[in-house]
Amino acid sequence: MATPSPVRTAFLAGSVAFAAALLSSCQTEPKNPADWQVPLTLQTFPPAYADKVLEVADKNHDGEVTMVEWTNAGGDQRTFLIADQNRDGKLERTELIRLGSNVQVFDFVRRYSDANKDAQLTPREFRNSSGVTVLRIPTR
Repeated sequence: MATPSPVRTAFLAGSVAFAAALLSSCQTEPKNPADWQVPLTLQTFPPAYADKVLEVADKNHDGEVTMVEWTNAGGDQRTFLIADQNRDGKLERTELIRLGSNVQVFDFVRRYSDANKDAQLTPREFRNSSGVTVLRIPTR
C-alpha cells in the first residue's frame, strides 16, 4: 500500500478540521453548559425576549412580527398595539427589546417560565418556555 502524499494528508486534515468546526457551530447547547444556569436579569432579559418572540411568531423570517403573526402565535392584540411604538403595524427587534425591558413583562415571563420555582429565570428555562408565555402579557 502506498503512503499518502503530504498534499493529500494536509487536505484530509484540513477537511476534518473544517467538518469539526462546522459541527461545533451547529450545536444547540452553548460550549459552557454553566452559562445556561446563570439567571437572566432585567439587563440581560430584553435581547433574549426579542429573540424568543421572533423565533415563536415570525413565521416568514423577515425579522418583523405582524399583527397576524402575533395573534396566530397566541398573542393578544392589546399587547401588540402597546409594543408597536411607531404604529407601523409590525414589531421590529428594537420594539421587542423595549417591551422586554419592562419590569412587568420580565416579572410575568419569569413567574410563568420558572420551571423549578426558585424565583430566578435561567436561559434554559426561558428557552424551554411556551411561546404563549412571551406573547400574552397582562396589560393595565
